[in-house]
Amino acid sequence: ADRELEKERIEGRTEKKRLWVIDFKGDMAASGVECLRNEITSVLEVAANGGGSGPGQTPATPVDEILLRIDSPGGTVTGYGHAAAQVERIRHAGLKVTVAIDEIAASGGYMMAVVASEIIAAPFAVIGSIGVVGQVPNIHRLLKRFDVDVLELTAGNNKRPVSLLGPLSDDGIQTFKKQLADTHRLFKDHVHRYRPGLDIEAVTQGDIWHGQDAVSVKLIDRLMTSDEFIDRARHEHGMDVFQVKWQPARSWRDRLEASGVSLIEKAISRALGRLSV
Repeated sequence: ADRELEKERIEGRTEKKRLWVIDFKGDMAASGVECLRNEITSVLEVAANGGGSGPGQTPATPVDEILLRIDSPGGTVTGYGHAAAQVERIRHAGLKVTVAIDEIAASGGYMMAVVASEIIAAPFAVIGSIGVVGQVPNIHRLLKRFDVDVLELTAGNNKRPVSLLGPLSDDGIQTFKKQLADTHRLFKDHVHRYRPGLDIEAVTQGDIWHGQDAVSVKLIDRLMTSDEFIDRARHEHGMDVFQVKWQPARSWRDRLEASGVSLIEKAISRALGRLSV
């Protein structure tokens, strides 16, 4: 009987709501997007069969919810734009998605978070940094010092306005600044679309806020850690809570190499431990 009840809960045949918890740990390239998209796909498939809804449909009752815990200082526009689009899939499916920021969701991390139905954060979490940075090192003068010539040809005046190897020009720098400004405008429009009550010019100059201050400028909705949110879901709302994690399949060679590295690391650690005082 217990096994049947658990099967019914997983397949969504009971009236009990479910909270699906997904973690996103971000780096500069937002490399966790591949896991995120598979985790969201898995949840949406189950939720659609168990009281959720597909795009354009009216959500059934009870409707599952998703808690997305984001921990990211931001990174590339393309990577985090893709990650934000994955969060939008949840909204389009008619499910409520709450983003929890326990430590940091800045720049691209906030680009993801702002899509949520609700944003919660710990009091000292770092939030904001709604701006764009472009960095291109230039070693042209170093190359000229050693009489090194570089031939760099482009088709199109603005194909590469700022080059790693070629000389810098005022026109090129101005074009690069315009590209940054255009990207910043798109970022601001994205934030304003999901949080229209913001003073958008005041909060999109690259500043950061801690959670307790982010409430006052409406970057987040309330102060709460993800742990407290989960506890309330379980004890106050009677929800079943499931942690979702997608693990890519690894070949036997990858697993063998990982095991070998782990054994070596443990051996080194034990050797260093014997030398400690």
